[in-house]
Amino acid sequence: MRDDKKSRQKMLDRFLGAKQSPSTVLNSKVIEDLADIKVTFGQYFTPLEICNFMVDLISKKTDAQILEPSAGEGVFISALLKKGFNSITAYEIDPALNSSIKGFKINRCDFLQSDPDSKYDVIIGNPPYVHWNNILESTRSFLLNHPFWRNYVNGEWDLLYPFIIWSIEKLKPSGELIFIVPYFWFNSTHAYSLRQYVMEHGYFETIIHFGELKLFKDAYPNSIIFKYIKNSPFSIDNRKDYKVIEYMRRTGEISQILQKIYAIYQNFPENSETRKDFSIFYMNQFDNAFMWALIPPQTKKNLDLVEYNATINIPSITLTKYGNLPITNLFSTKDLKIFNISNVSTKKIRAFNSTYHILQSKPDQAIHGNFLRLKHICKVGVGMVTGLDEAFELNEEELLNLNSNEQKKLIPFVKAKNIRRYYVERPALFIWLDDVKEEKDILQKYPHFYQKLIQYKEKLEQRFEYKEVKWFHHSVSRNLQLFQEMLYSEKLFVPALDRAKISRFAFTDQPYYGGSDCIVIVKQNQILIKENIRYLLAWLNSTFINQWYRIKGPHRGERIQYSQSALEEIPMRLINWTDIDEINIHNDICNYIDAIIQNADIESQYRQIIDEKIELLLKKAN
Repeated sequence: MRDDKKSRQKMLDRFLGAKQSPSTVLNSKVIEDLADIKVTFGQYFTPLEICNFMVDLISKKTDAQILEPSAGEGVFISALLKKGFNSITAYEIDPALNSSIKGFKINRCDFLQSDPDSKYDVIIGNPPYVHWNNILESTRSFLLNHPFWRNYVNGEWDLLYPFIIWSIEKLKPSGELIFIVPYFWFNSTHAYSLRQYVMEHGYFETIIHFGELKLFKDAYPNSIIFKYIKNSPFSIDNRKDYKVIEYMRRTGEISQILQKIYAIYQNFPENSETRKDFSIFYMNQFDNAFMWALIPPQTKKNLDLVEYNATINIPSITLTKYGNLPITNLFSTKDLKIFNISNVSTKKIRAFNSTYHILQSKPDQAIHGNFLRLKHICKVGVGMVTGLDEAFELNEEELLNLNSNEQKKLIPFVKAKNIRRYYVERPALFIWLDDVKEEKDILQKYPHFYQKLIQYKEKLEQRFEYKEVKWFHHSVSRNLQLFQEMLYSEKLFVPALDRAKISRFAFTDQPYYGGSDCIVIVKQNQILIKENIRYLLAWLNSTFINQWYRIKGPHRGERIQYSQSALEEIPMRLINWTDIDEINIHNDICNYIDAIIQNADIESQYRQIIDEKIELLLKKAN
């Protein structure tokens, strides 16, 4: 991507001086307001060797009708022409990107608004990756208001999602879609509707996962190339197992790696193999829209065992009209998308101070893939955002000088740096003045706070876009009510982003608030859920859940992302309270956790013992 000022200005000048087509989404006002073209257009140009590799994956003959929906500077087009493909259509929205291919015309308009009746044998390319908030306003409006897109889009989508769906829409039956994309949409909780669509309209033929190998200079690693076949009319019988090739190293020469991958692709082994640098295996096609993951057969058995254990010992709620109903059959709006349940077939009810959906005909009907999740038994919340921690955090020397009024305006703030495996170290103390309305009151009652904050006033005034926030307030006091409600309750914290190889959920019973870089978990449904929160902590920190989340949960490069929405979907295994063996295991685990909280040095010693106890539970249900 070209990010220098000259290229940007050249693009602006060229576009603003050009006659604009009605089909072009951009306009001069929007262009004028762009702060970062890379963010807006999502341009990460594909290296030539990757383009050539992807073109080699095409199975169609050279007279195939081919589409490149985000042509950029035409590198895919060049690769296609060199391989003998001549019937090529291309779209590119960025007017500054010119193809150097003589005689080839790129359509300068928005691919998402292209003719729905134009169909192709092959669609190939590198679609843009742009988070919803950075998508051009005109494109967002189009997606939200168009009758087709209203069925899929939500306010957390990436521009990548509609590009995938619209590409499949424009494929002929048995047509091939070959894209290089980030892996994140496989397990993003906001991509359910995309995954459901992909699953219902065809099947994967091959997925190549590059893991931690960085293919693009300015983007996170964790990219995949997939080859997908449109299957219309849909038939479950045609959904063959697909090939998976995973590159296991972080470094390597890309052209050599691609040569090895193509050799594997052409002579794919019948059984799973682990070769130097590669994991090679077949996978079943996905059968629901829950978090997708590329899982070798043996690992899949372990994950399936964890998820199966989350289908037993599920508590029930008694409803007047429906009798006892498993709490897993109280579906949220998000659940309806996960399990592809129509609103028409459900009825809204109130339970646990929230609105849920239940199946009208058979409320207790078992739904394939449905199991007990963390959200069913715990509240999960994101920490609060100051927008500038250094302005609000007090050091030891500053704390010594506070007057009595100021001492009452301190809150203990847990940050990721305070979280250790199983316990929380003493958190920092932060200034809390969100209930103070006027700046003059701070100067009068809280002079030391004023002296500290005034140094950062200019930066504090530039935080985000919340006009109602005073410069001396925290930026976003989200989940404040949750923290206040459970302030003196037992709770768990986990970093929102973590490089550690093992999870570090932590327990505290102290009146702590949480910062923006951590997530808080508090047990709910106290009557239904007998398990001690220490048992839940052991389960979340176990090797089994660590493996499950690292495969199915979201990543940012090498770091694991513990987002609220992803954490809520963790499978939970509860205790059979009529089984004395399970009760004893539960109690033993809680005792071990208490010992670790009292003496952190024994954590590594007890880690395996706790895992062995949990494994006993897993195997009891098998």
